[in-house]
Amino acid sequence: MLYTWCDIISQHKQSGNDYSLLKPVYSIWLLAENLLPGETEQPQEYKLQNRQGHTLADLGGIHLREQRTIQIEREEDLREMEGIKQENERIQHDMEQAQQDLQREQLEN
Repeated sequence: MLYTWCDIISQHKQSGNDYSLLKPVYSIWLLAENLLPGETEQPQEYKLQNRQGHTLADLGGIHLREQRTIQIEREEDLREMEGIKQENERIQHDMEQAQQDLQREQLEN
């Protein structure tokens, strides 16, 4: 991962040009499993920094995303959409019922 990211950056660097001319490169990796056990934050983002946490340059970064978490989010979204659909159906039913009640009242008067 790191080699690929650095390789792309080096391809953008022209000999003799200043590093400040480089544009950020973002490498996005979708993983079948957790690369770093114990790392729960998703997506995981890594940048080139020294030991004190100072970023060397704004050259982008490497982003990792587990396929499992994508699937979980998709399932949660589907459940939420199903709940919204059921709520809409209930509202539609209530509106139809109210319209029928109103028509019945108008006929009685």
